[in-house]
Amino acid sequence: MDGRPIIGVAGAGYVVRRFWGELPVRGVPTSYVDAIAAAGGRPVVLPPGHGVKLLDMVDAVVLAGGDDIGADPERDEAEIALVKAARKRRLPLLGVCRGLQLLAVADGGSLVPDLGPDLPHVKPEAGHPVELAPGSVLGSLLGSESDVSSLHHQGVATLGAGWRPTAWSADGLLEGAEWGDHTLGVQWHPELDASGPALFGWLTETAAQAAV
Repeated sequence: MDGRPIIGVAGAGYVVRRFWGELPVRGVPTSYVDAIAAAGGRPVVLPPGHGVKLLDMVDAVVLAGGDDIGADPERDEAEIALVKAARKRRLPLLGVCRGLQLLAVADGGSLVPDLGPDLPHVKPEAGHPVELAPGSVLGSLLGSESDVSSLHHQGVATLGAGWRPTAWSADGLLEGAEWGDHTLGVQWHPELDASGPALFGWLTETAAQAAV
């Protein structure tokens, strides 16, 4: 039997246009699948609304990026339920971009609805540096500073109870946070930049240890 940990990625609903009409689908960007596989995990999609029922099949969960919190209340509600159920099982969690925002909101935190007209955090290629807190999990993985890819115009204003802020951009925006020893949230997109191997490696390793 393959002993690699199974990593569930919370899927979202999309509409794919075909020549005959529109096809509703449930899925995740391939970059998450590739990043998890490269880190030694076995990626599976948790369809929206069904993830809680499938948690007994996975060893960790990724909350992927996507639309703003509030744009799809059904997805928000399903992912908040997923977070709470995964936490009860002590499953490792990694929140990416929207995923960090969802984690904050799930624990009573709040968001910055719009970072302004200049959109300083839409930098998919050039990226921008983030400062990482010494002694944090993110700091141990990436050092004191790392260049990351960003694709967001919302941000986290306040974190919920139990969260520790551990990364910031030069303009002071929260870029990373940790809850306990098995939950990380980052505002950037590690599946698209050089931080990916470290972060997805942390997730698969933590999942493997928790499953023993």
